[in-house]
Amino acid sequence: KKYQEKVEKLNENKEFTSFLTHEQDIRFQLNSERLEGKREGEAIGEKRGEKNKQLEIARKMLGKYDIKEISEVTGLSIETIEELQKN
Repeated sequence: KKYQEKVEKLNENKEFTSFLTHEQDIRFQLNSERLEGKREGEAIGEKRGEKNKQLEIARKMLGKYDIKEISEVTGLSIETIEELQKN
């Protein structure tokens, strides 16, 4: 009961409640920024994975298909495929 009374008194204090609201706003903003960063990281990871898959397919096609055909199938540039051919 004493705890409840103390909480009620604090809630009546406008300076304290405005401080809490400010803290909540900051936490919400930080969480939003973290979520946005996570989404950006996931998007980057997906792009890298897609690019790696394209390169893997192109490597398997080298020697069996024309570079232009490989480019059409994988979406990779002819220059990129030529670099793969060198390695």
